[in-house]
Amino acid sequence: MDTFPHDPRTIRARIRRYERALREEQVRFDGIRDGAGTRYMLGPLYLLLGDTAGALRSFAWFAKTFPDDSGDPVHLLCWTLACEFIPIKPLAAKGSDGLGSDAGHSRVPSRDRGHRPSTA
Repeated sequence: MDTFPHDPRTIRARIRRYERALREEQVRFDGIRDGAGTRYMLGPLYLLLGDTAGALRSFAWFAKTFPDDSGDPVHLLCWTLACEFIPIKPLAAKGSDGLGSDAGHSRVPSRDRGHRPSTA
């Protein structure tokens, strides 16, 4: 069984089903227990659709609803990727040194990774 569906309609249906189940659990039990871990799947599913804004809303909801939950590795990776894909164009497009520009930093790590070469 695939964890993630491939068809966009199936992905949307799964998102709706998971969100509905979590809302119903919140109402029924005055909290979400989610033993199946569906709360970890919402953000990654939104990313599969290419919906970064939906993924970020999902991750914000997760952080607010489960403040003590450290997350799942795939969930955390997708959260990081969603944050990386946030378009910060107004200042970066102008080439300013403000927020959103790389401020002179290269995204390519140096070969020495910040370590001084050994003298041995």
